[in-house]
Amino acid sequence: MRDYCFVVNVYKDQELATILIDRLLDLYPDCVIKVLLDGTQYTYQHPRVSVKSFERVKIAEYGALWLIRYINEGFISGCKYIIKIDPDTLILDRFMEPPDADIFGSIIKFPHGQVPTGGIFGMKFDAAKKMMSDYKYWIDQSKYKKLQGYPRYTQNIHPHEERDEQPIIIEEIVLCDIIKRLGLSVGTWEGIVNRFRPVYTDSDIEMLGKVSAVHPYLGDK
Repeated sequence: MRDYCFVVNVYKDQELATILIDRLLDLYPDCVIKVLLDGTQYTYQHPRVSVKSFERVKIAEYGALWLIRYINEGFISGCKYIIKIDPDTLILDRFMEPPDADIFGSIIKFPHGQVPTGGIFGMKFDAAKKMMSDYKYWIDQSKYKKLQGYPRYTQNIHPHEERDEQPIIIEEIVLCDIIKRLGLSVGTWEGIVNRFRPVYTDSDIEMLGKVSAVHPYLGDK
């Protein structure tokens, strides 16, 4: 069993994805990287990198389908840890050892519990297995499809990316429900700096000290 499977969802941010994947392969030459195309086109040639094309489903009307897809792809890798990581993440160093928790990342509080912010977070293989054994429940939850969602960009768009105003799913709400339903433990992953808004700039990073990854990032590193 390999340690890490990195799952990278790509949509109109292909150049950022290439920067991210190059960095991951440099730091983790034996890892598995799964690139999931959400209704877009992209190629990356490397024996440790697989690229799969899918329909665009990271929009509110499809509910939890997008989460089910990327968690399942991580699960079938068979790796010890599954790391979901967005292309606008800046990797500064190798990750610190994950905590002894089912799901881990930069933790925030939601009305129904604690949950990692979605830009970069991880889970154990057994946690992903529990989630996928319950996937039909997620699909049947019409409440997720009724969420208003949010526009992909409002400001601070990276020069490499394209704006898209179609409301997308709020994955933290779905994750919070699943964590509560399955009784999964949540832990803080040291060295991960992750928030929803605003973006981190180069001057922000200089003030963070020693960290492994920052999301969302807008800069030249």
